[in-house]
Amino acid sequence: GIDDRVVVSSLLAEQFGISVGDKLRLYSTRNFEEVMRAYKATENPPVREAYATIWKKATAMLAAAWHPEKDGFSIPAKVLESGIYEPLYRIYSANIRKPEQAWLNTILVAMDPALNDPAYHFKADDKASIEKAVAALNSSDAEKMDGDILKGLKSIVLPKEAEVSGVYQASQMAITPDVFMPLPLAQNLAGLEDAVQGIALRLDDPYLAEPVAAAARVSLGPDWSLLTWGEQYQAFFALINQQRVMMYFALSFIVLVSAFSMMAVMFTVTIQKRREIGVMKALGAAPGQIVRVFLYQGMILGVLGALLGVALGRLVILFRGEIQGAARALGFDPFSASFTGFGKLPAFNNPLEQAVIAVMAFILCSLAALVPAFFAARSDAAKSLRNL
Repeated sequence: GIDDRVVVSSLLAEQFGISVGDKLRLYSTRNFEEVMRAYKATENPPVREAYATIWKKATAMLAAAWHPEKDGFSIPAKVLESGIYEPLYRIYSANIRKPEQAWLNTILVAMDPALNDPAYHFKADDKASIEKAVAALNSSDAEKMDGDILKGLKSIVLPKEAEVSGVYQASQMAITPDVFMPLPLAQNLAGLEDAVQGIALRLDDPYLAEPVAAAARVSLGPDWSLLTWGEQYQAFFALINQQRVMMYFALSFIVLVSAFSMMAVMFTVTIQKRREIGVMKALGAAPGQIVRVFLYQGMILGVLGALLGVALGRLVILFRGEIQGAARALGFDPFSASFTGFGKLPAFNNPLEQAVIAVMAFILCSLAALVPAFFAARSDAAKSLRNL
């Protein structure tokens, strides 16, 4: 049936060489915790020896505290609460053997009705069960109990065998489960019986997670703990935002370098066109007119560069899958699917962001053209005509 089939992540499959059709043995961490707890308990002496002082005092007070009545027995309140129940509960809460814990539980459960009774009355059956449990604890055999515990562990530590029916593409950039398995198998491994540890709700639009969570909190009440994917991966998103800020800084410096390169080109053009500038000034061209010539040239280059850059960028985004495929065919894959979790890089076209970058590039190119334009306007016409 489907209960013995699992789907594993590509990361796990690559790490251990797992493929579809392989058999996996699944162990629950609960199993190992149970084994460790059992082994630690077997290292301890019996309760009557490990807690000898508390045990002898509590049982002696219990034996002397019974007062016969018409319909049962009673114990004084102070003796029952502080002298018997509380010491026995401390022993019960410690790491002791399960059989001893069960006998102590019998004593404490039998005392519960009396604790809820202002007169602290016990029925004859309750007294008998308490005395029987005390006698069992006084005569318990540690070796026999340890043997029973270790025999019982066989059913706990046995692995669950499942067949790998598929491998899904996982990413190192996000926290993803190593194994997907049927709910009954997961409940069996976790020891939850018919319960679950949580309920996940998947939305068609992930950006509606916050309003849906807010509505669910009102409907479910304070007993439920709700966590959106944004809250779950908050640290990861903070890292991504930091990377975006650093990327904007890097791109800004690239644009500045481009602007200075543009300025260097315009200086070169100014030097090359010194004779033409001299002719224009000799013919009566005003300095402002010469500045405008170079400024318009810079603006034209800025407009063409911005439009060409945006167009090429959008084309790269549009055909990113084909470009990735060609790079992989050449043995170069900077965005490996095993790392990103995507065979094709996801992309989001933000026209506003692209427009802002294009306008910034245009403004910087225009400003870069002003400096050589002012130098050209202030040049001497006679020297320019002599090409000095």
